[in-house]
Amino acid sequence: MLVSFGTMAQVKIGFVDSQKLLDTMPSRKVAMEKYMAHEKEVAEEFNVMRADLQKAYEEYQRKQGDMTPVLRQAAEKKIMDKERAVEERQQSIQQELQAFGEELNVPILDRIQKAINIISDRQKLTMVVDKSSTLYFAPEMDITKIVAVELMKLEKELK
Repeated sequence: MLVSFGTMAQVKIGFVDSQKLLDTMPSRKVAMEKYMAHEKEVAEEFNVMRADLQKAYEEYQRKQGDMTPVLRQAAEKKIMDKERAVEERQQSIQQELQAFGEELNVPILDRIQKAINIISDRQKLTMVVDKSSTLYFAPEMDITKIVAVELMKLEKELK
């Protein structure tokens, strides 16, 4: 028991508000803009595909009474192929956006981790915990502001 208490006495913990850190980063704002622009671009592409499918379906509805069985079957196959393409593109868009978001976020999260590591080393912290996962912490243990200053230094190095 005494060994456990001795070990606990040596633990020094700091807390950060990771959302505040993210919100202060110019590179995150740029990344979000890139993500939103790409998301808009693929949404427009997807909407064109859906509109094309809807147009093909409406045209089929108008003409089906005049079609021979062979032409009706060919038109139905064409619509089913377009439906499949729309579904496949929807899935690929989701995967593409997820991968793109991760690609944009990795360097940002790495910089946050680096800033936290630098401050942790300076203050001899054993552990840093995000405020969002904590019910209570003493305000003097909040290192968000000093991590943010270090983070801004790392951000400036990017330019």
